[in-house]
Amino acid sequence: MLDFMEADRARLSDLETQILDLERSLSALRTERARVRERLNDYKYPVLTLPNEVTSEIFMCFIPAYPVAPPLIGIDSPTTLTHVCRQWRNVALATPMLWSAIEFDDDVYERTVLRCILADWIKRSRSCRLSISVYIDDDEFLKEMLGDPSTVRWEHLQLKGWVNSPFEIDSPLPMLHSLDFELYGVSTHGLIFHDAPPHLRTAVLYGRGIPAGLPWVQLTCLTLAVVPTDECVVILAQTLNLVRCVVSLDGEPELDGLTPGKVDLPFLESLVLRDNAETYQTATEEFLDLFVVPALSTLDVDEIFLREDLIARLQSLISRSGCRLQEVCIRGRLATTVGSRFRQAFPSIPTFSFPVAYEGKSDEDEYEGENDSD
Repeated sequence: MLDFMEADRARLSDLETQILDLERSLSALRTERARVRERLNDYKYPVLTLPNEVTSEIFMCFIPAYPVAPPLIGIDSPTTLTHVCRQWRNVALATPMLWSAIEFDDDVYERTVLRCILADWIKRSRSCRLSISVYIDDDEFLKEMLGDPSTVRWEHLQLKGWVNSPFEIDSPLPMLHSLDFELYGVSTHGLIFHDAPPHLRTAVLYGRGIPAGLPWVQLTCLTLAVVPTDECVVILAQTLNLVRCVVSLDGEPELDGLTPGKVDLPFLESLVLRDNAETYQTATEEFLDLFVVPALSTLDVDEIFLREDLIARLQSLISRSGCRLQEVCIRGRLATTVGSRFRQAFPSIPTFSFPVAYEGKSDEDEYEGENDSD
């Protein structure tokens, strides 16, 4: 019995000795761990040593060029930059241009969440001019958005969606330069500008929801897409300072007695005409006869606008306007002889092209497309 206890005492002594040795080893490891951790904490990643101004410029390359907007959320959103580290967050929040282009769809985000995100982005943009692109189908939310104090900084505005009842835009929009409206749901003017934006120069307008009160005479670039022919004529007669114009007719209603030369655009350099209906309409054929365009250098039209005699109608435009065309593009299923006929008829025009406009037609169609240039 005494021998057994003596053995346990010896074993206990050995265990205590081993424990002391292990504790000394563990203490050494903890000390080394602290030194390694301190070195890591003191390490500066090369990118974090850049001046904040340089980092800010790099961040601007992360998002699309203004006025195109990045996503509100997700990996491509500038919000991602705020999640990397404290320094990047501070730089991102101190770079107003990161937050100056805003695009959202009220069908994707809940209204409460959307309001919070918009408020954050607008606050972060500080005094920058803003590019706003929205898809919306809630009149009250649209009115709320158009009543926001930030409208004084709006430079580009794109509105798509539904307007269920007409209402006035009371905001002055003093910085607005370009406007893109694709609004449905009302057969008359969906929005009415109470005060015309004084700096508006570019407008892209769709369908029948053309805003009322726009300063047509100020515009230098205008796109009218699927707008009724009669309304196109009324609008174009007021846009005396246009430089570039794109018109896509819906083919209805036909107009009787169109007056040649009714649309006098002395500064127009580029004209694009499309027939959205893809059906023959007298108004479409006669539409080109409306224009007097002495500065025109580029003409891009569907061939329906030149019927019945393509060459004669183009000659009429040139004679009536006194323009010096440099480039003419006629889209349609044209005969292969068209290119040579146009070059002979218009030797002073350097470039003609004849792309196929309607790719859906059969290869057995009696006409075929041709591209020609001098």
